Amino acid sequence: LSGPVPPRRKKRGYLWLALAFVLACVGVGLLLFPSENDNTEDAVPVVTEYDYDVIGPYDFHKGVRYVDLGLSSGLKWAVCNFGASDPEECGAYFMWGARSVLTDDCMTYGVEMDDISDDARYDVLAYELGGGWRMPTVAEVDELTEECEWNWGRMYGNYGYLVTGPNGRSIFFPCIEGEDGFETDPEEAVGAIWSSTPGDDNTKSYALFFYNDGGGIDVFERNDVANLRPVLD
Repeated sequence: LSGPVPPRRKKRGYLWLALAFVLACVGVGLLLFPSENDNTEDAVPVVTEYDYDVIGPYDFHKGVRYVDLGLSSGLKWAVCNFGASDPEECGAYFMWGARSVLTDDCMTYGVEMDDISDDARYDVLAYELGGGWRMPTVAEVDELTEECEWNWGRMYGNYGYLVTGPNGRSIFFPCIEGEDGFETDPEEAVGAIWSSTPGDDNTKSYALFFYNDGGGIDVFERNDVANLRPVLD
């Protein structure tokens, strides 16, 4: 998967996200896919170890690997995050609507925006990859949470979710990397993927979030950073 080299991010940049995740899931009830983990006091945590054999089968479009999960919409999801070479890598981090990982300012923050999917002015996937690759809308992310089975595990050292579609094919969503590499404590591992859909507040947009107990969709500040996963019609 082509794209910019992902920078190492300090974990403190995601602390507010981790807190928001817990509040959104527990306090507001936005949990869309629960983990299969047994979280009772006497439970022994079991972590499923995944390898590349669980991914796919996949095809290529414009040099990018993708999997047809058998979703109702027919949407195809890329095997890797943008900027990653392998499924367990988190890839590059972007503010919402930014086309560069090097920017310190979010040009869409406080600006009234339409959905930016396939708008090469703001959708870096459409800009960098072309060929129909783009950011998923919040409705398409919701379809993924509703129609697929989500199983927490670890792939080559990084925690995340194996997402299996109605046709039995799978992709992997990895958690973020800290400045020292993959998170070794599953209680601290979190991930976030931007959608292309703005929130009602001009400072926020929708993103998929996940951690060991589950995940969901909520609005987050546009000037923080998250990963991107390309989709194809």
